[in-house]
Amino acid sequence: MSNSFSPKKAPNLNQETLERVLVTLRQPFSIAVLASLGLHGVLWAALPNMLADTEKVPDTQRRVQTVELSPAEQSQLPSFGINQVPTLLPTNPTKPAQSGTKLPDPKLYNDPSLYNFPLLQPPPPIVFPSFGLPPIGFDFNQLPAKKPPKPAPKPITPPKPPADPGTTTKTDQDPPKPTVDPNAPVRPEKLSPEQLTALRQEGARSRELRTLYTFNGADTKEKASGVFNANADAFIDLAKKVTDGNVDDSRLYKTPERVNGLFPKDACPFVRGFRNASFGAIVKPDGTLAEPPIVLLPSGYRGLDTAAIEDITSTIKTKKFGDGSKFQLIRFDYIFDPQPACPKPSKSS
Repeated sequence: MSNSFSPKKAPNLNQETLERVLVTLRQPFSIAVLASLGLHGVLWAALPNMLADTEKVPDTQRRVQTVELSPAEQSQLPSFGINQVPTLLPTNPTKPAQSGTKLPDPKLYNDPSLYNFPLLQPPPPIVFPSFGLPPIGFDFNQLPAKKPPKPAPKPITPPKPPADPGTTTKTDQDPPKPTVDPNAPVRPEKLSPEQLTALRQEGARSRELRTLYTFNGADTKEKASGVFNANADAFIDLAKKVTDGNVDDSRLYKTPERVNGLFPKDACPFVRGFRNASFGAIVKPDGTLAEPPIVLLPSGYRGLDTAAIEDITSTIKTKKFGDGSKFQLIRFDYIFDPQPACPKPSKSS
């Protein structure tokens, strides 16, 4: 088919006309027409052979015309004896000899009504299943709203028979009252403004204490030694600037102040063991602080370090450390022991 429509064999047709013919032949309607013509041709060629194979049924119900004989003609017939009736026709007629090829009656295939076949309709378009998906451009707002399910009918409960006033049932009895511990604290149903303020202050104080006594120090001796050396170098540099070389550092290296009895009671629920800490102070010749105390080795708890700095400030005010001529560099070493200040836990706990 491609060779018959080739441009080489049809030079009078241009390329555009050839493409239009090919596009027309590829249409479903054109394919259906060609298929219809081919089917009619096959039927036209095969119909004579189909009619020739049909066997002609002999007509056994033909009417035979009878002839009446005169007495003279009947006397001429041979006699077959008494009670014998001549057989005019054979009882078992034999079928006529049939030839090898049977020709159909021309009236059968010359009837023009046999060839009035209806035109074949083009095949319907192939529709693939949509798999439950809406078409492209479908407006979901057009979907009908789902009707809410009907509520289940409530079961009809039969009315209770009236109870005898002289008898009591379990349902009529009052429920058992919960037992209340007499030693439990009684909580008022509504708090006063003063009580609400006290509760807020207590909560704020509890959060502050947790922040002050959360461990944030060095967890090994090597790290603690590195922190002490760095802070000591910074303290000496500050002392050189403040004292201008007029300084006595004997109490910084040889005879530091040791404090052993300081431990805040607020730290009891949080600090369970011994903690060490060191602080440095620069005291003027008149005995006052030249700079606030500086932490050399932290205890690991900000609350303990703050209590030690407050204690150093008050100690320098009450105790005379100045000699009237030089600045003093003083180191304060604190040992925080929770046992004397904190109550011992009960054995039951």
